[in-house]
Amino acid sequence: DLTAARALLVAIGQRSAVERVATFLLMLSKRSATNCGREGFIHLPMRRADIGDFLGLTIETVSRTITKLRIMRIIEVSHGTDIRIMDLDQLASLSERQSCN
Repeated sequence: DLTAARALLVAIGQRSAVERVATFLLMLSKRSATNCGREGFIHLPMRRADIGDFLGLTIETVSRTITKLRIMRIIEVSHGTDIRIMDLDQLASLSERQSCN
């Protein structure tokens, strides 16, 4: 798991907030699917502040980005910690974009 986390950090280091969060959600989705979870459903194992620390973002940026993905109807959030991926292809597309910075 530590090796996968390092690879994720290197891969998203120069990406935008949307790209970072999308990549993070995809990673969790794949992980929960392999752990006999329901595909497309994620239980966030950490608070927004912890996600921000992990991704190199502020808690406000993580919250705004999750709200943006929700408004775009890419994800659905319930109870603040349960996420359902509504459009996996769009989430993957956001994850794969290259930063223009």
